[in-house]
Amino acid sequence: MCTPHPVRLRYMEHTSDATKHDMPRQVTTSTDTDYTLSLEEVSDRYAMAGHPRTLRSLQRYCVNGHLDAQKIATATGDKFLVTPSSVARHIAQIDELATLEFAATGRDMSRPVATPTTAQVNPQEQESPTTIEGDTPRLAPTEATAHNWK
Repeated sequence: MCTPHPVRLRYMEHTSDATKHDMPRQVTTSTDTDYTLSLEEVSDRYAMAGHPRTLRSLQRYCVNGHLDAQKIATATGDKFLVTPSSVARHIAQIDELATLEFAATGRDMSRPVATPTTAQVNPQEQESPTTIEGDTPRLAPTEATAHNWK
């Protein structure tokens, strides 16, 4: 029969001691009392953060899991209750995405506009006559067609 390796034996001794004692488990962080915000209150928090949302959008956030929410039945219909920490987390995500989008596009500044340049006129061109001597003026199109038909 083979004997266990001394290091492995020491490890097994330590682990067996740890498993003998019944260690209490950590308490869950989410309880029914954490769901305290109505969608109207959640909407106010989004508006205060500069990201106003409709109640319908907030309902979709709850259904899709963007917000930690519980749906409860009331006399007037179903209602969502949301945890404040999930609202803060989602607003922080929106802020981060807005910052990244701004950095990627840089659309906050208008694009530069070309400044108009003045046409540079040659002084010799200004003094030269526009017509040459002996040159006859052109006829207007209606006069030309009437003249050709006669």
